[in-house]
Amino acid sequence: MRIILVLFALFLFTNGAMAETIRKPVIVIDPGHGGIDPGTQSADGTVLEKDLNLQIAKKLAKKLRKEGFHVELTRETDEDATKFAPTDRGWGRHKRDLFGRVEAANQKHATMLISIHGNHGTTYNRGSVLYFNTRSFESYMLAAELQNRLNTVSNKYYLPRNGNSFFVIRRPDFPSVLVEYGYLSNPVELAKLQTDAYQEKLVQAMRDGIAHFITLYHVPK
Repeated sequence: MRIILVLFALFLFTNGAMAETIRKPVIVIDPGHGGIDPGTQSADGTVLEKDLNLQIAKKLAKKLRKEGFHVELTRETDEDATKFAPTDRGWGRHKRDLFGRVEAANQKHATMLISIHGNHGTTYNRGSVLYFNTRSFESYMLAAELQNRLNTVSNKYYLPRNGNSFFVIRRPDFPSVLVEYGYLSNPVELAKLQTDAYQEKLVQAMRDGIAHFITLYHVPK
């Protein structure tokens, strides 16, 4: 009987220790561009991508935090991410900005990275497009969860696309995706993107995709 009790106590201790070592997810949201880099813009130049990126990213972070998720942002003001990059390698501002976003995610101990961007094309293009690191199955799964839900918001069907040309999702060794939430070149979609109601729909769709991805991989909050 004593042996059974000892083994049971050892079982409880081992499982408790394992539970303590499970790392809670750290969701890093990267609002693209910022500072002197406006990203794309509306036809008349009055709406800048960098501003919409930050608005949507902050709303997503607020919603996730309210539900108990650990969320970090690569920027919370109108600035780029060069402050996270080394200054002694002879890189230009753009390369330091891209490197800085990945380095910021690393410093914040990211378990996933979601880079938020607007898109530009013709006046008829619309909808959200997801890009993922093709070398990571988890990146694809995260992109698919987000894409499926964002498709319902725009009523436009896309599949996740190869994003290996994007440094910010190619470089990390954790699930990384780039979300292009809509087209600033489309005046109808642009008008919607500037409203709180439509931004909330985008944010809720992304929140649901992130939460389901975490559930699928059994990662606790």
